[in-house]
Amino acid sequence: MEGKIYKVLAANYHAGQGKMGGVTHAQLKNLSTGTLLDRAFRADLRLEELPIQKQTMEFLYSDADQCYFIHPDTYEQLGVPASVIPSSLPSTANVAGHRVC
Repeated sequence: MEGKIYKVLAANYHAGQGKMGGVTHAQLKNLSTGTLLDRAFRADLRLEELPIQKQTMEFLYSDADQCYFIHPDTYEQLGVPASVIPSSLPSTANVAGHRVC
């Protein structure tokens, strides 16, 4: 898991008994590949929280596995794996120039 970015979809804490520490069961989504992973973490383990930067982008086009967006001010283009795009977006983003936040 080191060096990869995941989104936590669900997490449940299960308290331990006696001297045993609790465990958190988490469902994770790999943001590069879109694969789901179920993982258990000890209660004393700390995960790094990454800063999130939101930008308004315009949808350009998509191919087999990527969706491409452009920043309207800097014209910087960004390819995003289609597996991490919400399922509600592709139906509304079929027209180039659609603004996405």
